[in-house]
Amino acid sequence: MRNMNQNMVFHCARFPWQHVEGRSVTILLRTGKEEQVKVDVLYCDPCDFLPEEGKKLPALKQKEMEEVFTDRIGRYYRTNISTDSHKLRYHFRLRNEGGEVYYDEMGISLTGREGELRPFLVPYIYECRQALRPAWVKNAVWYQIFPDRFSREDDRRAERFVPDRNNFYGGTLEGIRKKLPYLQELGINAVYLNPVFSSNSNHRYDTTDYLRVDTRLGDEEALKRFAQECHQRGIRIMLDGVYNHCGYDSPIWQDVLENGRKSKFCEWFFIYDYDVLQTENCRNLPSDRMKKNPPYESFAFAANMPKWNTANPETARYLIETAVYWTKQLQVDAWRLDVPDEVDREFLRNFYREIKRFNPEIYIIGEIWQDAHEWLGEGLFDGVMDYPFYFIIRDFFLLGTIGAFSFCDRLTGHCLLQPISVEDCSFHFLSNHDIPRALTVAGNDIEAVKAAYLFLFLMGGTPCVYYGDEVGLEGKDDPDNRRAFPWNFMNEDLLLYFRKLITARNANVGFSDWKRRLIPLDDEKFCLSLEKGKQRIEVVFGRGGRVISTKTDK
Repeated sequence: MRNMNQNMVFHCARFPWQHVEGRSVTILLRTGKEEQVKVDVLYCDPCDFLPEEGKKLPALKQKEMEEVFTDRIGRYYRTNISTDSHKLRYHFRLRNEGGEVYYDEMGISLTGREGELRPFLVPYIYECRQALRPAWVKNAVWYQIFPDRFSREDDRRAERFVPDRNNFYGGTLEGIRKKLPYLQELGINAVYLNPVFSSNSNHRYDTTDYLRVDTRLGDEEALKRFAQECHQRGIRIMLDGVYNHCGYDSPIWQDVLENGRKSKFCEWFFIYDYDVLQTENCRNLPSDRMKKNPPYESFAFAANMPKWNTANPETARYLIETAVYWTKQLQVDAWRLDVPDEVDREFLRNFYREIKRFNPEIYIIGEIWQDAHEWLGEGLFDGVMDYPFYFIIRDFFLLGTIGAFSFCDRLTGHCLLQPISVEDCSFHFLSNHDIPRALTVAGNDIEAVKAAYLFLFLMGGTPCVYYGDEVGLEGKDDPDNRRAFPWNFMNEDLLLYFRKLITARNANVGFSDWKRRLIPLDDEKFCLSLEKGKQRIEVVFGRGGRVISTKTDK
């Protein structure tokens, strides 16, 4: 094969280029963008040989790989191999009218001769160590609720409430429960609650007691009633677990402050200066002090949120046991873990294992803001809050700061580099409690928000609506993005649009199975093409959030 850029051919035996789930192995290979080739993967069990005397030749099978996308540097080919055993060896053949070459761990080979090859390996698949990602997730439509701001006994003046970092609106679990008919009419079948456990703040990311529901929201019975009614209505629930840090008034932290080195919990935190702990009131130490000379480690230099030492086995055991307790008591369907990239990985692995031991179908995601490949292939999470996905959509639909070529290139690479089972479990959103609301980002352009949500619901993954987005709630950065739900001032036209959008998504079970392509038409617009059998949907979107045309063939 002449004039091939051999340096552009790439594969390695790690996620996402090789992904094992059950006895299924997903394999991804890249070639140069200019290469017009067919790619075959040649594979078998490494101990399976042809029955020929005097020779030890592998009983290779072959499968042509599918070209799944092209970006500015290469073409990407993917296939899935189901193994009959627990092992696999494989290498690649690249061919065109000019000949063929082979590719293995050593690079390009002209002959592919056995004995000279160094095939890629899956040495052994331990299915008992794997937890398959829950299949129900890809058909879920989530609704995120910030508990203090959703519904209280009297919501008549919700629009007058101005959120700040410390005030409370007074939302309750009972208030949320009473609004479940509204969520059901909207088409929601899964609810994500921001933290509900004992805390001194309105956001409750500074937990003081992991086994107690915050009394401002209700009690354990109120949480149980909420969970029970959700399940009766076919609505799944996701709780928010904060295991990187705790609140200053946690009895465990207070024991350390009182007893210093003599506290049985002193190894549960990262403490640098016990003298300061016992001679100063550290609760309100300024962030500059916590940056330059901290007496203990805290989250984001906030002195009122001391950081757990999750590498300590006793700490990890305590925190995981509290999660197991609530999982059993409430029949929790999902957990979202806060800032897990700052938590010990062995803790995350054990959390995943223990929760899945109770129910393998539980969905566990992490709040990862960056590329999450390293978090998705190690048995730590089923999915992540997909921030790279959000930023790409934001930039094209809501801000209009990137063109169609850049959008398609970035998003195609981001989504299709992931195995389908991983993409199915990606948690997709356009607003949440940590970022400005979509309508505000779009400069109050409702049509842009509609277009962005339409695109979100047409893509794979599991979509989420942040409370109030469906009725035109605005909000800048935290705390403004945590306003009270405007029950008496809803944009009814927008609400109707969301109902239709969610209904359409729910009516197409298995929607994630459709094949998707992003096709830039020029730098101002692109076409999203979806195909399944003879069915085809084409939607042309314009920069800044415009739906230019739609076409459906059945």
